[in-house]
Amino acid sequence: MNAIFSSAKHSRLIYVLFLVFVFLIGGLVYLSWSFVAQNTIKFLSPVNPSELKPQIRNMSDNSSRFNQNQIVGQVLMTTLEGTQLSASEAAWLRDGVVGGILLLGRNIENKDQLKALTTQIMLEASSSGVQPFIAVDQEGGSVARIDWIEKTAQVDITSTDQAYQVALKRGQALKDLGITMNLAPVLECSSDQESYIASQGRSFSNHCLEKAMAMVKGYRVAGIIPVVKHFPDGLAWTTTDPHKSLPIIDQDQNQLLSNLQPYRQLIKANIPALMVTHLNYPLLDSRPASASYFFLTSLLAENFSFTGLIIVDDLSMKAVADNYEVGEYALNSLNAGADFLIASSPNDFEKISKTLFTAWQQKQITKSDFDRKLLHITAVKQSLNEH
Repeated sequence: MNAIFSSAKHSRLIYVLFLVFVFLIGGLVYLSWSFVAQNTIKFLSPVNPSELKPQIRNMSDNSSRFNQNQIVGQVLMTTLEGTQLSASEAAWLRDGVVGGILLLGRNIENKDQLKALTTQIMLEASSSGVQPFIAVDQEGGSVARIDWIEKTAQVDITSTDQAYQVALKRGQALKDLGITMNLAPVLECSSDQESYIASQGRSFSNHCLEKAMAMVKGYRVAGIIPVVKHFPDGLAWTTTDPHKSLPIIDQDQNQLLSNLQPYRQLIKANIPALMVTHLNYPLLDSRPASASYFFLTSLLAENFSFTGLIIVDDLSMKAVADNYEVGEYALNSLNAGADFLIASSPNDFEKISKTLFTAWQQKQITKSDFDRKLLHITAVKQSLNEH
């Protein structure tokens, strides 16, 4: 009888321990699921033109109320000469022939001046019915155009929570100033501290993907469009500054794809925009990545299934200017799969505009090509109206 009692008591003990085990496992699964659910980035899903707001949908449909100069202008971003709009700059905006304004240090003096400038930009643009991006490079650290707002360097960000909070605070400040797009964060993750990007403290020191995801989320919650950069990661593997000359990256396809895994993962999170910079991979293509069908279409759009906005880095950099005619390079970039081009030199902006207009007339680029690019551009602009 004692043996039976002991056996029954032992069975109950096992049963109780089993229930405790199940409870603990269930709790861990729940906590894990909750963390993932709260930290998963769900920003932009594919946009149907019929779902766009009327004033934006008309542009993506190439309505008859928009002329060719306006349509060409929507794929271009340029800069301003000073702290106020000049007569010609105001005319660009009123005529709707520019898709975005990139603010540089020379455009920024103080909070009141900057807020007045962004207000003036949007006021002038309102007459054309075309909403321009107002962008800035506010990565933090050595690349911070606005001194008085949050500017922690990426290398000094030690956790994903800090990354989120930095981006949220910075994004809120940018939005208050009338800025809608930040050319950040930097995704390159280099073990080579002598590389161009790491030597300036512009990259995270570890957990680059997770911290970049957190910053993207922070910016989006603040109502700012983040532009992840610099695809295809080559600035982590060279000491050459593309502002001064064209970097050469001697990597084969296997090496490239291995280095691009963080980009692939971030793209799965539906990031709104990605910047492609000027890097030459001679083992893969004779053209630099920013004008390469292999990089922009075969790899980024098709292999990585990126449906967001493909932005080409500043075409006024010497990586382009010293090796190519800027207008032709811009045309090649668009035909290779880019959606949106930056030209920090107003002279380059004018050259590119003329080249693209002529190319359209000569059918070197078609109306349907612009339609596809405008759909990507307007989808991102639509998201601004949701915040």
